Amino acid sequence: MKRILVLALAALALAAIGGSMAGAAGHDSVVVPLRGKSLGEMGARWWEWVLAIPASQNPIFDQT
Repeated sequence: MKRILVLALAALALAAIGGSMAGAAGHDSVVVPLRGKSLGEMGARWWEWVLAIPASQNPIFDQT
């Protein structure tokens, strides 16, 4: 449960940072789909991947 809470908070922080950076750019950003996948599909696949990794080996928690 703690792991999910930490990951959810990290996702919210990244979303807030990404939103402020996109606004600061002063132009529209373009995301090129990877192999025909939408940005939402790519994001969902990434979360599936990262949540499947044990916390002791998870790159999100790597402090190096």
